[in-house]
Amino acid sequence: MKKFFSSLFVLLIVASAFAQYGVKIQKPFTGSASSITPTLDGVSLDGTKMYAYDFLSYYFLSLDLPGYNNMTYVNSSSVYIGGADFDNEGNLYCIQASSNVLYKEDLETGTFTSLGTITGIPTSFLVGLAYDNQTGTMYCLQTYWGTSGSLYTIDLNTLTATLVGTITGMTNGEGLAFNAEDRMLYGFNFQSAQSQLLKINPATAAATVVGTTTSFLNYASGWFGDCDFNDETGELIFSTFDGSTTTTTIWSIDASNCTAASVGTVSNAQLVLAINTTGKPVPVKGYYFILVFLIPIGIIIRRRFF
Repeated sequence: MKKFFSSLFVLLIVASAFAQYGVKIQKPFTGSASSITPTLDGVSLDGTKMYAYDFLSYYFLSLDLPGYNNMTYVNSSSVYIGGADFDNEGNLYCIQASSNVLYKEDLETGTFTSLGTITGIPTSFLVGLAYDNQTGTMYCLQTYWGTSGSLYTIDLNTLTATLVGTITGMTNGEGLAFNAEDRMLYGFNFQSAQSQLLKINPATAAATVVGTTTSFLNYASGWFGDCDFNDETGELIFSTFDGSTTTTTIWSIDASNCTAASVGTVSNAQLVLAINTTGKPVPVKGYYFILVFLIPIGIIIRRRFF
């Protein structure tokens, strides 16, 4: 019996490792984007990896957190993605910036699937997705640069969008993230001399200015990416792209006062990013795990010790 419990303890450790990191092995990327060989990359525990879509190579990729290194490319797509975020099952939803088409990226299998056209939302300037894991609500930021920004909810089952409201004070919006700590949305409003971080009420779209920063401005030859919260650290991660150097800068932002610090750069990449913010490991598909792993091990243990 003592041997049985020891074996069971080891089994639980192995099962925990599978649940936390999936069944794919991370391999660091080396070389140029033109010579990429895709590598399946299991969705990992919240806070250990950042996932992104790179407009320059047309690949989905992952970077280690912290460090923003060990870049691994997964699979490619030429869709111009404006925003991305995970649901609580480890699915990465992506919206096309220039149309109202919703996609789903499965990072465990390397498949990119069109889910269909979203009704009730404009067909351009869709620049942010943010998911509330508690209510299962997907939010989308739509903006007309120089004019206004609007907040929508998207029903992922029916692909219908509902207008929450116009975001007060937003004229040049970019990026949307849901903060699980205060259950508020955050997004950026860019101006000529400074950038504002806005806290947005998800029920009304009413917004207040958290603070301003001059760390990143409107690049004359660049663009901004999406943003997301790392639930383990509470920091807001945001990416900017400088077209003159083809370099993405990754920023860590204190969401309480908009203090921004550069934490990494990625050469020859323009990233729209997302972090798996489930707060717990993404579950391995249960039926596969039971059939292939638990049942055979259980039979072996039963025959050995009983």
